[in-house]
Amino acid sequence: MKDEGVAMGRAKFWLLICVLCLALLAVAFDNSEAQANLKEAVKSLGAMSTTNDFDPLYSDPITATSILIKELRVIHRGQYRTSEGEGFGPIDYKAAHVIWCIRALRALTGLNFRAPTKTKLDEMEAHFLGHKDSGEVSFFGTWMSRELSFVAPEDAQKAIIEKWRRWFDDNGKTHSYVNSRRFDDWYY
Repeated sequence: MKDEGVAMGRAKFWLLICVLCLALLAVAFDNSEAQANLKEAVKSLGAMSTTNDFDPLYSDPITATSILIKELRVIHRGQYRTSEGEGFGPIDYKAAHVIWCIRALRALTGLNFRAPTKTKLDEMEAHFLGHKDSGEVSFFGTWMSRELSFVAPEDAQKAIIEKWRRWFDDNGKTHSYVNSRRFDDWYY
């Protein structure tokens, strides 16, 4: 009798171990699928015929922020159209992707990093990049009525990208994400 009870206890133990392993595999599969969906949502930002939807990113802002930061690249200083709506000139989709990634980061985190530049800015750049306010510039600034984004000089872009990376390493997992759907908080 005692041996049967021990055998039954072992069988239950191994059954429990199998169930736990299957549950862990299911969670891992769900996480990898969710992460793949987030990566796809991030890759679509700024792409032709997309709505630039942040809703999928709001479901897991920590992972989305990590993916978005990996997408940041230095682009040529200049003026870019970033949306299919009204605007002047063609869309540069590589630049639009980076600008929309910054917009998504602003929407998720409520943050907007700025940096100084050694480059002399013209009056329009200084105005839209916010240079006159603090001596530093944003990565980009948008002239809404023209749907035109002014992108900062490369030295400032590099510094801003580095600020995003450092911030995420230090604070990304503990930050109180805002997931702002309010356009004015992150678009310009």
